[in-house]
Amino acid sequence: LYVVMEDTIQTDIYSYNIEKKVSLKTASTPESEYSPNYLKDESGISMVRVDNDKAQRLYKYETTPQNAEVIIEGVDSVGYYKWINDTTVALVVLNNGLELNIYEIYTQQFIVAAKNVGRCLLTDPESGNLIYTVSSGEETSLMLLNLETFESDFYCKGFKQSKDYILTSSGEL
Repeated sequence: LYVVMEDTIQTDIYSYNIEKKVSLKTASTPESEYSPNYLKDESGISMVRVDNDKAQRLYKYETTPQNAEVIIEGVDSVGYYKWINDTTVALVVLNNGLELNIYEIYTQQFIVAAKNVGRCLLTDPESGNLIYTVSSGEETSLMLLNLETFESDFYCKGFKQSKDYILTSSGEL
């Protein structure tokens, strides 16, 4: 899944079939959608949608984005997110800087895990814990958030002038 800005007004979601080498537009709405991801249980797609009131909310849909529903009521400044499991999502929200929140859907509980974070959220392939970035000037560090204790520890030093990272399944940055 990825987004395309066909004009200068909005973005839409596309999917790419690697085997067939074909792209298909999967979302065409009046709003802009960003950061599409399959839900952990693969029952649908989640996305950040910029609504008409300019709020950025986390949505999900099973068949079409026109029928999308808000996942978290009352949160209107979602920048980035990462599914931890079927019911828990890490959110980077704009709250006097970027703030890392962990949200449990069924209990509707928020935990503020860190402040002044970056936009990159990863899952540690060994522990399943959350990796996030913090920057100071040109220096970026990747931090590991223990999802049981909600304590953060240094994970590794980032690359100069890089804000986005991926991890291979073997844990290589």
